[in-house]
Amino acid sequence: QTLDKYEYKLRVEEINSLIREFRYIEAAEVADTIDWRNVRNGKTLCMVSDLYKKVISEGSSFHP
Repeated sequence: QTLDKYEYKLRVEEINSLIREFRYIEAAEVADTIDWRNVRNGKTLCMVSDLYKKVISEGSSFHP
């Protein structure tokens, strides 16, 4: 499924909002719905990369 620009923007805003609330697992779940191969915004790609690293490094001991 390909997202249009509006849907993509809404999901990135939702990810940012969840990160600000320290709800990393939920943010990662939203991030999983985006096809990142088509994204060219370096800042957004780095933010999502950091998000996934945080979720992985915290593992099962992570409490959002």
